[in-house]
Amino acid sequence: MKKYLLLAVLFSLVFVWCQKIDIATLDVGAITDVATLHNSIAQVSDAMQKWTLSMEQAPGLVDQLQQKYVDLVDGTDVRIESLFATIQKTFDNKAITLYSLPLWAKKAWMIQPKGMALDKTLSKQTYSSWSTSTMLVYKWNYTIALQQAKLIADNAHLYVSKNFQQAQALAKIGNIDYISGLDVGALSQWIVYVNHELLDTNIDQMLSVSVDQQWTLLIEASNYKKTQTSLVNTPSNTDTSSLPGVRTQWETCGEEIWNCASGLQCTYPCGIEGCENVCLPENELPKP
Repeated sequence: MKKYLLLAVLFSLVFVWCQKIDIATLDVGAITDVATLHNSIAQVSDAMQKWTLSMEQAPGLVDQLQQKYVDLVDGTDVRIESLFATIQKTFDNKAITLYSLPLWAKKAWMIQPKGMALDKTLSKQTYSSWSTSTMLVYKWNYTIALQQAKLIADNAHLYVSKNFQQAQALAKIGNIDYISGLDVGALSQWIVYVNHELLDTNIDQMLSVSVDQQWTLLIEASNYKKTQTSLVNTPSNTDTSSLPGVRTQWETCGEEIWNCASGLQCTYPCGIEGCENVCLPENELPKP
């Protein structure tokens, strides 16, 4: 009798474990253990592949599941990250654009701002076999942008860019209105937080968050080492300006280093011997 009772209990446990989750009412916030999380992710992945989960609902749900994974798992769970990779392929195959940070950036404690509007026309993400690159653009109130940038930087242990501080210092030298084609008053309203400096190459991820005088908060996250390897192996006749992870604003540039991202141009702005060429917006290049 005890044997049959034990089998009945085991059967009920297996039934509960394997029962389908109602994706439409899935409460990610209520998940408290890795096993339940894994089961939920697996069923979301299956529902996406079978088109039983709305592609409008899927990105937000996956974003929540990834954040829950970061909160619950200290390190790497290969099974779960494999599921997330499958989900990413599903998004790619269905041409679904995501407007959130990739998993690796979330694991680096990068977060997205609150109380700001995402500009989907300017934001972009690129996933490929060699790299991942994300640029998220938010606009709202300048004060809120500064507050959120500081919060994001503190959470991900970013610091104020030394190179940017040097640029600000150069802008303040002398009683002039412009230096390096940049408005002095505007530059003083900027802030740039990073996890790297311009010539740093021994890093796994390149992270930054910045705010400009137009109340724009910009988050950038690129897999630096993979991007570096891919660009080295890129044929010389390839247009690298559209590739992920190329030099962004205030990054050093030049044929011997990197190309500038779309909309930026490599220039020698400071006019001081030994100063590095950097990428600047084409409408902010030094005046002749």
